[in-house]
Amino acid sequence: MKKGQHPMQAQVGDYVLFLRKSAIEIKFDGDLYLIVPHAALLMLIRDIEDD
Repeated sequence: MKKGQHPMQAQVGDYVLFLRKSAIEIKFDGDLYLIVPHAALLMLIRDIEDD
């Protein structure tokens, strides 16, 4: 891994920039979900709370 890079593991509440054409839309119980492959994630933004 290059300097300044960190592995991304998306969590509930994260904001993610991803390649839209790689996502798969599904509808379940009236709600729309996007399934995004890990390789399609470009950037992840997470709020870090101070304890």
